[in-house]
Amino acid sequence: RYKRKQNEKMAEAANMTHVVLFKMPDTFDAVLAEAASTSKKLLEIPGVQTVQFGKTFTTERAQGWTHVLVVQFDSKESLPGYGPHPIHKAWADKFARPYMTEILGVDIDGLRYAKI
Repeated sequence: RYKRKQNEKMAEAANMTHVVLFKMPDTFDAVLAEAASTSKKLLEIPGVQTVQFGKTFTTERAQGWTHVLVVQFDSKESLPGYGPHPIHKAWADKFARPYMTEILGVDIDGLRYAKI
């Protein structure tokens, strides 16, 4: 059972999380910084609350997956508008599709907990 410290506060929110794993070649490193910094444009898509993109540093257990995109939405109802949205398509067309050799996406819906 989890016990909170006396001054520790917890936040609880319903949301949906979209996780995409990529296998990218070493040549992707040349555009990694730009891909990561411009991923914040995805926040302009309705329903998107947070975005994180980067290269894994735990390569020994990543089974060849090199990069991860995590997008949190306000609800699963926002997901259908995300894929075809012009901002998502532009980012994916520039940074994902030309480089990726493999892709895996999963989505989870449920409560998210965070320390505040």
